[in-house]
Amino acid sequence: MGGMNNASPTVEQLAYRVQVLEAYVTHLYQAAGVVMPPAEQLLLGVGRGPSPILMEIQDQARAGDMIGAIKRYREASGASLSEAKAAVEAMR
Repeated sequence: MGGMNNASPTVEQLAYRVQVLEAYVTHLYQAAGVVMPPAEQLLLGVGRGPSPILMEIQDQARAGDMIGAIKRYREASGASLSEAKAAVEAMR
């Protein structure tokens, strides 16, 4: 996995890399004594100005595409269905 090759990584390899990165990030937050913010705050740009993803989700919600907006919110944030539904409904 550490070497360079021309083959595209498999889904399993990418999933493993994500798990490793998540473990590193969690460790760094804990070592720094900092509370890790919820993923949706990071992915949706909360506190950093308008996020293109958040604006897309808001547009879908305001256009009445609640299912699409909830699906996109879940994809972007990793939130549960109930969390995403509550967040998107608050955007209308």
